[in-house]
Amino acid sequence: MLFKLEIGDYSEDGYGVHEPVIYETNYDVAAIAEGYKKSCKKYGIQFNRGDNDFTGLGLKCWDKRALWSNPDMGANWLDEKMYDLLTHTGVVPEEDMMPSLLSEGKYLANYDSESDEYANAIMRFIALSMPDDFTYRIQETENIPCLNDTLGVNLGYGLLVP
Repeated sequence: MLFKLEIGDYSEDGYGVHEPVIYETNYDVAAIAEGYKKSCKKYGIQFNRGDNDFTGLGLKCWDKRALWSNPDMGANWLDEKMYDLLTHTGVVPEEDMMPSLLSEGKYLANYDSESDEYANAIMRFIALSMPDDFTYRIQETENIPCLNDTLGVNLGYGLLVP
């Protein structure tokens, strides 16, 4: 099964930038969503804003346990507790963490804003609560057959004119 994980402002209600990462997996998207919710509850963190709290801890919008969800870049630095949680569970390998040069005990996932790296970390987080046979891998968009390419035509060309 193929599904898309959007990194960024998927709802386009803020800064409007998002990037899709497409995965092939052996579970449907509903099961993966449940795995995400289970991991959030089990580990007390999530990767979406706190106003949709899946941890059960009563998180607020920009809670520090809502990782990578605040558009203020300074908010994406992790404290030692979050660093330990992410590295010990394998969500973010220790070699991918960068310590702050300005603030002791602060860390950042060193992914140079690569959406697929962040998406893979989120998938590793989800995998913590999925069955043992759960597999996933990124699919490049060029590996997904396109009906438009096969037909050689634009479909619905006049529908999205601004």
